[in-house]
Order: sequence, then structure tokens, then C-alpha cells
Amino acid sequence: MDRIRAPALAQPRYGMLRNANDPVFASPKRESGELIAARRALMMRKALMPDELDARAVTRRNQARHQHVPARVRLGAGLTLVGLLASWLGNLLAQPWLLALGYGVATCGLVLLCMLAAAMLYPKDNDLGAFYQLDELPAGSEDIARLSRLSQEDPELARLIAPWWENPAPIRNGDIALAMDFVRARKRD
Repeated sequence: MDRIRAPALAQPRYGMLRNANDPVFASPKRESGELIAARRALMMRKALMPDELDARAVTRRNQARHQHVPARVRLGAGLTLVGLLASWLGNLLAQPWLLALGYGVATCGLVLLCMLAAAMLYPKDNDLGAFYQLDELPAGSEDIARLSRLSQEDPELARLIAPWWENPAPIRNGDIALAMDFVRARKRD
């Protein structure tokens, strides 16, 4: 029975050290679920680079384009069909003025459709702003200054958002909202 010994005291690992002064580990009272959820949301914040946000906006723009047909496209298709019908009827009734009118209307409809197709196939790059969500827009200088002041007042918030200042991804409105939710939950707790 010499082989069975009591396990040696485990040495603390580097990542497992708990500082008694750290507010995350040294909380003398129970924390609310709201505060825990806000802290978790701050820790799990995903920093998005502008390229990723542009790709998301392009996806949203393409989905919006395929979900509905603009009125101008319907107008162009309608003009083309009415023009073709009028030219066919003019040919059938041997009326040259109706035939010419039909060709003219059909040509106008086709030109409008071609212009709309060119605009849809080659959109401008600067029209992506309408397809960003509000929380994806970069935060304003006032919001960032307020975040900085709040982090100076609350050491736990400062510790949670410290990686944000080092990350090259800009701070967004959604990040500011996460921090404000944390501050509100902290005040209620």
C-alpha cells in the first residue's frame, strides 16, 4: 500500500491565480443575473474590422435587392411589354403610326431596363451606409470620452475594456451600449 499516497498539494497555475483585490473574484455579496450577463457580454465582445462590416453591408444590400422589385424596374418592364403589344397590334392592323409608337415605347422601356440593370449590377461603393445596422456604426468622440471617464471611475469596467483600446478595430455604438448596460447593472446591484 506504499504506492497509494495522498495527492500532493497542487501548485497554482498561471491562469488560475485569484487576486483577493480583483472585484470579479472578491465579491462579498451575490451579484444579480443582469450584472453577470452584462459582464459576460463585455467579455465576449467581438471586434469587427471595417472590411468585415462592409462585407456584411454588401450582403444586406444584395438581400434587400432580391427581396423586392423596385417600381422603376416594373415601369421599364411594363413599358417594354406595352410597346411590344402596340407594335404587334400595329403590324396586325397595318397601322404604321401604331407600329412606330409601339417601337418607340418598347425602346424607351428597354433603355430604362438597361440603365437600371447597370445600376444594380455595378452599385456605388459609397451607398453601403444605408445598410449598416445602428450598433455597427463607429462611436462618436463624445461616446468614447464618456466611456473613458466611466472606465476611470470603475476599475472592473477598465479591466474589461482594456483590450478595446489596443485593438485596431474601431469602437462601435454597440460596444458603447454594452458598456452602458454594464454600468447600469452595476449601479442597480
